[in-house]
Amino acid sequence: MKEHTEIDVTAFSKICQHPEIAAKDILEQTSLPPYNLLEKRGKKKGVTYHLSKNIAEELIGRVAYTRIKGVERYRYKELILNFVHDHASISNAECRELLGLGDSNYASVKASEILNKLCKQDILSRVNKGRATRYIIRKNLRDKK
Repeated sequence: MKEHTEIDVTAFSKICQHPEIAAKDILEQTSLPPYNLLEKRGKKKGVTYHLSKNIAEELIGRVAYTRIKGVERYRYKELILNFVHDHASISNAECRELLGLGDSNYASVKASEILNKLCKQDILSRVNKGRATRYIIRKNLRDKK
């Protein structure tokens, strides 16, 4: 965990050479009291485990822990808009990387939700569909800049 900031059940199962059910139980137990060694993030199959704050600060330092923990949610909009202003558009993968969400299915869904919310707020527009989907600043907002 010191070298890899997050791990999912499948990867842990391969490392510890246990079936996924057993690996999941081990990860779950280490994220609960009295151990509190890991923090669980995500839902269902997109769950990832990260070192808990106290353990991470001890092993990798406070700055690294804060970077791993990711960006505070209230800054998502600001970061996305800055990225789109600088690069003209953003994809789901770029959004996940920018926000530090990871590469799990959960992260992909979360990035889509964030980007779609900005579309519903008339801030971004969706261009193309499927893997080619990109998000751009709405024309009326571009003209104001």
